[in-house]
Amino acid sequence: MLLALVACGHLAGAPLQAAAPLAHPRPGTGGSELPQPLRTASEGAPEQGREQGREQGREQGREQGREQERGDALLAGFAAADTAERRRRASALGALALAGLRDRALELSDDPDAEVRLALIGLLARPDLGSAAGDAAALARLTQLAGEDTDPRVRRAAQRALGELDDERAAEALGVLARTLAPGEREHAAACLPPTPRAHAVVRDLVREGLGLTGPNARTGGTGGTGGTGGTGGAVQASGSGGAASGPGRVAPEVLAVALEQYGRSLADASVRGRSRGAPGLARGARLDPGATADLMLAISHPSPLVRRAAARGFDALLARLAELADADAALALLRDLGAAGLDARVVAYQSARFALFPGVDVARAATAATELAAAVRAASGEARATGVDPDRIWAYRLAQIEACIALSADRPRDAIAATERGARALDALLAERRDLGEGAGRREHAEALVARALVELTALLGELAAGAAPEDVGLLRRARTMHTATIEAQVIVADVLGQGLGGIDALFDDDLSPIRLVFHGRGLPALPNARVLELQAALGRMLATVAPRELPGFVPFVIDDPTLTDPLADPRRAALLAAVQEARVEGARRELGVLEERVARERVRGSLVLPEALLRDAELAELRVRIAQRDAQETDSGAALLAQRVPSALGLWYARDLAADGHPSEARIVLGRYRQDLERTGIARNWFFLGHERIVRALMQMGGAFTDEGRAADAEATLREAVERIEDVERQLTEQGATLDDLASFRQLRASALVSLAVNANVRLGQQDKALAYYERAYALRQDEFMTALLACYRARSGRVAEARDLLRRVRPGPGTWYNLACVHAQLGDTQEALDLLETELRENHGSQSSRERQMEWARVDPDLASLRGDPRFELLTTPKD
Repeated sequence: MLLALVACGHLAGAPLQAAAPLAHPRPGTGGSELPQPLRTASEGAPEQGREQGREQGREQGREQGREQERGDALLAGFAAADTAERRRRASALGALALAGLRDRALELSDDPDAEVRLALIGLLARPDLGSAAGDAAALARLTQLAGEDTDPRVRRAAQRALGELDDERAAEALGVLARTLAPGEREHAAACLPPTPRAHAVVRDLVREGLGLTGPNARTGGTGGTGGTGGTGGAVQASGSGGAASGPGRVAPEVLAVALEQYGRSLADASVRGRSRGAPGLARGARLDPGATADLMLAISHPSPLVRRAAARGFDALLARLAELADADAALALLRDLGAAGLDARVVAYQSARFALFPGVDVARAATAATELAAAVRAASGEARATGVDPDRIWAYRLAQIEACIALSADRPRDAIAATERGARALDALLAERRDLGEGAGRREHAEALVARALVELTALLGELAAGAAPEDVGLLRRARTMHTATIEAQVIVADVLGQGLGGIDALFDDDLSPIRLVFHGRGLPALPNARVLELQAALGRMLATVAPRELPGFVPFVIDDPTLTDPLADPRRAALLAAVQEARVEGARRELGVLEERVARERVRGSLVLPEALLRDAELAELRVRIAQRDAQETDSGAALLAQRVPSALGLWYARDLAADGHPSEARIVLGRYRQDLERTGIARNWFFLGHERIVRALMQMGGAFTDEGRAADAEATLREAVERIEDVERQLTEQGATLDDLASFRQLRASALVSLAVNANVRLGQQDKALAYYERAYALRQDEFMTALLACYRARSGRVAEARDLLRRVRPGPGTWYNLACVHAQLGDTQEALDLLETELRENHGSQSSRERQMEWARVDPDLASLRGDPRFELLTTPKD
């Protein structure tokens, strides 16, 4: 986990996950969350605004007419056109959103040219095209293409399209393909199964059959032995190596490994979905299916290393999803069950302590789990000493870091500092072994230990700040420099091992044991109020901006008269390490490319009909990394090239988000404006060009949300429109460089978020319903997940289409991102008690500060979608702030 974070430098464009996501952020808050549902315009909206909305609607109608004409022209004489023209037309059709287009794509999908079929597959999977009657036909055609097409690219594209449908029948088709296709393709079919409740039964059956628990040769005993491998933070381990081999069923071990990774997430969703439909939270913490627990234990103890590693990743995904759903009780119940089934006691206690802190916010329960972890670590160390093996220093570090975070949460900074000293000693002893001088796994472990050492230093700095130390103290700033140096040293190893030279401080904030994640998650710790958390965040940001100014946009550095502190290139140690990163990138990239080329050659010698798609893509990326590393090594401005290997942090975005959530939108805008200016002033490096623009877009979206909170609707719209235009420009550049839809996925999601923010602002603040509808329709074309489905249900209920609204409700899982919107839908449908239950859960679970909760109460009191609840005593009680 640590190694991956250092290596990727957040280049996937994912939002910083250092804290629990805000529930229902205002328009433009960024991240993966979208804002509240579209509202009907408030009464008394200015006539000018209504006329502008009508004109917007007329323009939308004209554009739809023009689009229909373009579609008719592309479809006219399609089959008679030559190959090049058919390819052009098929590609152009993909940009249209015309009723009935999917049905026409069905008619044309038997085109003799594979490129044409590839282009049309995307239309077959589009849920916003065609008619309901065409669903079954499109599904049947995609299934046929996925299994029988003569071109492997078409088969795999059709498999991906089946997964994107997120339909039970599509999942069943992929399950059949995962059992029947040739090696290389069956794994791809399994990987296309979405980790959602609608595919859960198919994924579960693949897992159970692969483990030999179903079928003619199924085993009937328990879970076998308790061997295992590393999991979250290297923590999924067990004490033995037993377990029987999987049965000779139709599911190959490679397919089992793929299915296990999806099993964890889908298991969490299926469990939550099954426990409660109308009132999530009332059954929180209910245990997962005991059979699923047994499946996990059997996979963790499987004799195949491939399966064990996949089981560990599935376990990680399960815990991560439960954290995302803010269901600490369910995670703790799962851990108890796994402990009773034989999972390593250290793992159970360690993960229990983490979940008790976040998202559980239960310091006492975390302390109890830490005590159990200490006992388990001592017992394991005693057994190790008896056999002549050194104690596991990683577990000593984990225990100390957990204890430090618990102490910070309880506002005991001196205890936190003492715990970090114990963790530092354990890691220093591990680093003294110099595993970086060896090969393979040892070098990776050394890099992870370096990042962990930097994390301990970060925690110690926060302890000192909480104890009252001045953030501009030179002694503390030197410790911050030491922390920064450790992250670059780890980056050198990653560059040499993987050929990936980019890195950044965010690895420390995203780590499972980071105090930013476990302590500063904005959920309202009794001993550490949000105002104090914001002060510590600001102080930490300024300290890090002082020692690494280009890496911490949004924060004002302290003025220190020591360039070795404030300029990494003026510090001999850091400058030498940055140069080593550049050198290691070239050698590491060449080495990785050589390994992949050997694998490709072996596949060809074996006579594989289809080379694994992932292998070919990895080889292409490795070759590209070699060229980029060589180019950067020849830069004339070597200083700028060295600094460009460090990716700017998202900490400023997270800090601004928390400021806004705590009722300080103006202060948040100042931070966000500075964040954007800092990135543009220092220049967006070509190594992270798209990431830099993505981060500026997130800043713009949060600024738009702040303007909306301040009632400055016109400023909000202008800012959010700028965000959309910038995303569209990035997508255009990526497309010109040959990017696929998968490559564009994160930017398309971001654009959908910005468009919904525009829709909310237009409806609630500007009172322009037609404009809001136009924005929303553009967003829905990009994203059709449960959040968007809940918004669509709001529209249907608001317009009186009750049956459609109820059908949509059945497709939405209640959770932190949908509670409020579902309350709105149920209120419009007259389901008063369901609406009140959901609203109560939203206000109780989704707001860590009183100010955030009160703002949501105020929003609910004036929300037209909840109008039917006004006057109900329970509603009035729920939405009235307590004195």
